[in-house]
Amino acid sequence: MFRHDGAMTIFQTITAEFGPYALYMAFAVMFLGGFVKGVVGFALPMITISGVGSFMSVDMAVLALLIPGLVSNLWQGLRAGILSARGLLVKYWRVFLILPVVLAVAAQVFTRMSETALFVLLGVIVCTFALLELTGFRGKLSGPTPKLEMVTAAASGITGGLSGVWGPPVMMYLMAKDIAKSEFVQTMGLVFLIGAIVLNLSHINSGLLNPVSAPFSALMLIPSLLGMWLGTRVQDRLDQTKFRRATLVVLLLAGMNLLRRGLM
Repeated sequence: MFRHDGAMTIFQTITAEFGPYALYMAFAVMFLGGFVKGVVGFALPMITISGVGSFMSVDMAVLALLIPGLVSNLWQGLRAGILSARGLLVKYWRVFLILPVVLAVAAQVFTRMSETALFVLLGVIVCTFALLELTGFRGKLSGPTPKLEMVTAAASGITGGLSGVWGPPVMMYLMAKDIAKSEFVQTMGLVFLIGAIVLNLSHINSGLLNPVSAPFSALMLIPSLLGMWLGTRVQDRLDQTKFRRATLVVLLLAGMNLLRRGLM
């Protein structure tokens, strides 16, 4: 964790431990993550953890994600208005109730659980789903599916607590429901927002996010929000078919990333 004695700022620590160009590289990763999130509504955690984690520590990668994840999801979740957001909270209330509880518990037992089997299993499921959908074998869910919705929320909470990535299970569920682009993007923004709130509180409790380390996470807001703003301009021009295909491609990459984390 980072010291509170003020001997070194977080930026001096980053330069000393990871080199003089680490901050610029983190800016580039966060811009890319924000752009992709703006286009398809997700992938900021995946790109941040994988990208920043490739030249900094895992703790630094999670730290880079915390505040940008919170603010960007607030923007995404409320972009279509408060009334629309309230309607989605009611429609998918099981997800919004179960996911944060499971995520909070999983985040606190991070060091006691093995990630390998979970990530490999989830990665295989996500990749299989995305590949089948991309090749034309579309699976659809019709009518109310409360039990599946609860299982989906629990699975998302577990992966979120372990790695900061809790989106793929919910995304697969919503895509199988074949909902409209606007509903998908806003629902995922609200899902990510609730998870981001819990994750930030959990890491305040764990000590990762503190007065010394927070300025780095806050600085990462600049590139991530700029990228997201540009990405939303692209998303607004995509029709439903192109949006779904783009989402499936990024979801496939997310599944491959889960496999990488599990196997490596």
